[in-house]
Amino acid sequence: MKHLLITALTALLLSACNKNEMDEIASSTEQQLSETDSKTINESLDNAAYIVAMSLKDEDVRAFIKKEASKQFDGDYDILYQSAKTITINGRSLENIFSGNMQGRFSDADVFENIILNVPNFQISVPVHCEEWDSENYIPLVAIAETNVDERSLATIKAYDSDGNIHWIDAQAEPDMPLIAVGISERVDENGVLKYAFEKVNDIALRTNGQNTILGGIRCPTLSHIESVANGKPELRLRVLGGKLYSGSVTPTALTITTKFYNPSRGDINGVWYEPNTSLFNWYIDWDSPNPGSFVYSDEMKFYWIEEDSGPSGTINLGVNLGGTAESSFGIPIGVTGSVSINFKSIDEDLGDGLVYFTDGTSWNVYSTGSELDFELD
Repeated sequence: MKHLLITALTALLLSACNKNEMDEIASSTEQQLSETDSKTINESLDNAAYIVAMSLKDEDVRAFIKKEASKQFDGDYDILYQSAKTITINGRSLENIFSGNMQGRFSDADVFENIILNVPNFQISVPVHCEEWDSENYIPLVAIAETNVDERSLATIKAYDSDGNIHWIDAQAEPDMPLIAVGISERVDENGVLKYAFEKVNDIALRTNGQNTILGGIRCPTLSHIESVANGKPELRLRVLGGKLYSGSVTPTALTITTKFYNPSRGDINGVWYEPNTSLFNWYIDWDSPNPGSFVYSDEMKFYWIEEDSGPSGTINLGVNLGGTAESSFGIPIGVTGSVSINFKSIDEDLGDGLVYFTDGTSWNVYSTGSELDFELD
């Protein structure tokens, strides 16, 4: 419906606007619609947080949330509501329990399903201290992980206690006690299917011929600048961009060599080094043995990082220029030109890139994308 409306608006203005003007109008209209969608979703999340908080007076509900979140079906302490709503707790489904805790704020005709109708992939999370949570004796606050917010400038997060009182918690500091949050799942698609193949930590990452490039460490100096406490673990997308020159060719191809996804626990990356030790690619730059015989890479790469979020948003298409040289099979060094196009949502955090040279070596080389993320290669 949103795109139909945008098309209709631009069609009405066709006779009065040139192409650039029409593009600006379409972009502005889509942004306004996105903001409207976000406002509606955030209002629904506010209501849902209140209901979940009221339900936490029941110790069995607290135990259920801890147990389900600890399964980490998506790599974080998240519960996809659509998958859990029919599970029974002492003979009552989660959906029925939530619907029974709407007194004092909602119409008698309302049920919880109607409250979250506008929220795609509604989830309940325990973003911090889930494992340490004494669910028998402690009732956490329930925070609202709003969509389409600037997490760098976010100062406070609204939360409810089990009596329905409002609290404002620091968005930039890790709380000392467990916290529950409601929001949109960042890790499933519109069908509730996981979007990511999670990169596992390797205990041993052996070097191989052809320069096995290993991501040894990642660090976010202040994690809350890119992922608020209410949103739990960060969703970090790495793209390695470079040139590839095939045998017999004199024209390097600019491309994405590999892409990886990481979702470390907050305490493992916030101001400290998280050590995935994952192999990224074998960096061949000359035709001497060992070599696959069909190609070489350029002598410099860009490691581009995005922190991915969910919610209504436009799409950014970014061209990343590449450089360096690649040696042809004729023994001639050829400059790499051109760019690689990468797509991400406008609400994602663009963390930038680090430029890596083959001659940098392979022992604890630290790179920075700016102020929000550092990485180390072996």
